[in-house]
Amino acid sequence: MILEQVPLDQIVARRRAKIDALRVRCFSWEHERAAAAGIAYRLREGHAEIGYALVAGESRLVEFAVESAWRGRTSEAFEEAVAKLSVREIDVRTDDGLALEAALAFASKQRWDARPAAPIYALETGVLQRPPRPEGAEVRALGADQAAAATALLAEDSAIEPPLRDAEAVARATGSKRLWGLYRGGELAGVALGVPLAAHRYVAIRPAIRAAHRRKGLATYLVGEVSHALLLANRRLVAEAQALDRGPRRIAEHLGLTLAAHELRVRKL
Repeated sequence: MILEQVPLDQIVARRRAKIDALRVRCFSWEHERAAAAGIAYRLREGHAEIGYALVAGESRLVEFAVESAWRGRTSEAFEEAVAKLSVREIDVRTDDGLALEAALAFASKQRWDARPAAPIYALETGVLQRPPRPEGAEVRALGADQAAAATALLAEDSAIEPPLRDAEAVARATGSKRLWGLYRGGELAGVALGVPLAAHRYVAIRPAIRAAHRRKGLATYLVGEVSHALLLANRRLVAEAQALDRGPRRIAEHLGLTLAAHELRVRKL
């Protein structure tokens, strides 16, 4: 098997086909960032193009796919790609059938560590459970005149990825109507960003609540109202969380989202 390094745009069609095969038809925002900065490889067998691999950083395999006609060679091709690319870490989702089977077989054979890295929730019933409105709370879309206040509030929450909360990103979010504010007693108590994902209609929501207003059900209410607005705009909802981060998981479950897949991380010991 030959691995040919190619520009990322040469595997766009194959990446979209892979996304379409997933239960939740998107990759996370963090995954897309890693992929955009990664190195793409076309897998070839003679003159036949049999799939692709995508490596982030120097040694992290973040995507792997083999064409259906070659699926019987998936494990063999996977193991060969990992060896040739000097991979030391593998990201794979539990709804990514062939790649998951190949990764787990490889981990068992080579005695690599495999464990859940993040759960992925999605609204699969089509029925959103809107939480009750806390007294004095109101959620509304924010415009350009509130961007500075929203940026300052987002800066207080280290859980929001820096590229999403800088002033330029917040300005873009207000311009594309992806920024909402939670007001309580006339004060801006929280902000939520809508983050579009991949080439489909999924949107992830990043909420931030001021410390003085936490543990009062406001985050769940904020995410619920933003989710409702997104559904009315014909968007799908998806929620991600780190394996030990219970907050986003509780919010997702309260709103009726269900656990659709896990991201696994396989590492060389």
